[in-house]
Amino acid sequence: MAVHQPPWTLPTRKAEEPVLRVYNSLTRTKTEFVATNGRLVKWYNCGPTVYDASHMGHARNYVTQDILRRIMTDYFGYDVHFVMNITDIDDKIIKRGRETHLIAKFRSETTSLSPELVEQIQGAWVVARRGRRGQHS
Repeated sequence: MAVHQPPWTLPTRKAEEPVLRVYNSLTRTKTEFVATNGRLVKWYNCGPTVYDASHMGHARNYVTQDILRRIMTDYFGYDVHFVMNITDIDDKIIKRGRETHLIAKFRSETTSLSPELVEQIQGAWVVARRGRRGQHS
């Protein structure tokens, strides 16, 4: 089923200023950026869902957004009001907490390698592989 996007039109420029062109994923072209409220740009960016340790992928997002914001304010003269949310609780956090608890409990209760333990781990591996295949269907 094809997704039909609503028509998009370029807002009308209100004053002469440096031209900023951005990639428009709706039209798949570079399009002139025109603020709809003078020099004020309201920018909302989805932030991370924090349920594990921070990593370089997080940092890349923050650095990229900061560079773009600085270019818009310092070079193009926009008054950028930037907001980024940080999701602090959801199903991933609950699941990760449960996994962490169960792994710690398993490690504290498991003192040696036994044939029963190997069989249990192999069974869990089979179930996990089946579950991953079902997700990709």
